[in-house]
Amino acid sequence: MVKPRAYDHLDITLLDPYYFPRKKPEQLCLIVDLDTELIYPVPVEIEHIDFTSLLKGNIKKNPDLARKVIPSNLIIDLSRTVNGIITGVSGMESGYKVRHISSDIDIAHDLIYSFITYGDLPLAKNLKEENKIYRYCDLSSGLKGRMSV
Repeated sequence: MVKPRAYDHLDITLLDPYYFPRKKPEQLCLIVDLDTELIYPVPVEIEHIDFTSLLKGNIKKNPDLARKVIPSNLIIDLSRTVNGIITGVSGMESGYKVRHISSDIDIAHDLIYSFITYGDLPLAKNLKEENKIYRYCDLSSGLKGRMSV
């Protein structure tokens, strides 16, 4: 059984095949638990929904348990430089109806920046991709129709 382990910075050991690459050649998947402000890497062999369920309980039965768990994907190139950050979307949102508050996407994105800044891998000066995905936010959170920045 996978035991979730939080990291306080982007550690070089996260490039181990246990975590990286995940689904795409340069992708490292993370989740930010805003209840605790802890950041967890998602192992290659487990889906976001199952991994988050280890932390919060059965998300498939109760998607609200993951309301404060925000996914973020880092794009790390062959030179071990972070070249992209996409926050706010994973299979939990698209497949299991997990919804977030828009401001939580912003907070998680900021926490990911700190995670990278204090980490072992450099952040590219000009990111190839940076997105905050608001598509899976509740309409009550004030983002009617806003998709990303």
